[in-house]
Formats: sequence, C-alpha cells, structure tokens
Amino acid sequence: MELLELILVLATIVGVADTGTIRVKDNAGQTTTVRLACINIPDAAKQPYKAATQRLKQMLPPGSPVVIRSIEKDENGHTVGEVFVDNRSVNLSLVESGNALVDQKSLHNCDENKTQFLIAEANAKNKRLGLWQQSKIHTLRGKLIYEEIPPVKSPRAYRGDEFFLITNPPNQSRLAGWFHTKREKTRSS
Repeated sequence: MELLELILVLATIVGVADTGTIRVKDNAGQTTTVRLACINIPDAAKQPYKAATQRLKQMLPPGSPVVIRSIEKDENGHTVGEVFVDNRSVNLSLVESGNALVDQKSLHNCDENKTQFLIAEANAKNKRLGLWQQSKIHTLRGKLIYEEIPPVKSPRAYRGDEFFLITNPPNQSRLAGWFHTKREKTRSS
C-alpha cells in the first residue's frame, strides 16, 4: 500500500499576482507565492483570458482564509499547489467554469482528482464556457462513403483516405471532404 504524504498549509490570501499565481500569508506570517497546480490560465492580456483572471480574483479576495495542498516547489522556489476554499478546490472550480485549462504536463500531481479535472474540462468545452467560447464546431451533412484502398505504399493508403463525405447538392458528384479513419485530421471544402 502506497503512503500518501499531504502537506497542508493554512493561509490567508494577500492577492492574485497574475494568471494562475497567488500571494498568500501563512500562519507564521510569511508571505509566499503559490502557483495553481494542474491547471493553466493563458495570458491575461487577451480579452477572454481577462475574465479568467477576474474570476480568480472574485474567488480569492484579499483576506480570505484558504488551505493549500502543497505539491512541490517550482524552478523559482514558488510553491505549486491546489488551493481550497470551504473544502472546495479553486483549481477545479476554475476548470469547471471554463476559466482554466487542464495542464496535461502536471496533471500527475493531482492523481486523486485527475478524473474530475478531465470531466470538468470536457463539460466546460461542451457548454462553451469561458475560454471555450471561441471554439467553433462545423456541421457537415451528406453521405459518408467507404472506399477500400489496397494496402500499397501510396499516399492515399498512407494517409488513410478511405472515407469520403458526399453532400446532396444538385451536382451529386460534389465531394465535401475526406476523413481519416485515425481521426487525426479532418478537412472539408
């Protein structure tokens, strides 16, 4: 059985330093910088990201008591951790509201609620919340046709161009696009 070491810090918010970084004062009176773990809030200079920073400031006003689950120190010596207000993860709340993205590189630091982070991001993306408002979904209508390609070393076989979408305009031969079976790339006209 693996032992789980938790380092919890009781602190008070001093302020939001920048996107995903806060300043706190611990019970010993020491002020420190904490970078929010497992999430990424993109550059605050762009309009949709300003809302993300504003949301963080609303959730963590100066003087608010917080609990920080300290995970590690970054290259600058700052604490990297998950911040809790009233037993609720601020990091997870930001992802749920679409104001932060899951940071795939550091998600291993949040193993115990890794699934919650991924589900929260998927839900925010589906609902087009916050940072996801700019993403576009294209709908194509037509008939998906499969054409078998011999396993020869041709460019079409290599790319997996086996499926074609034919639309129903007056000209029945119009090709709307091709689709990879691997679903890596999709192209439409």
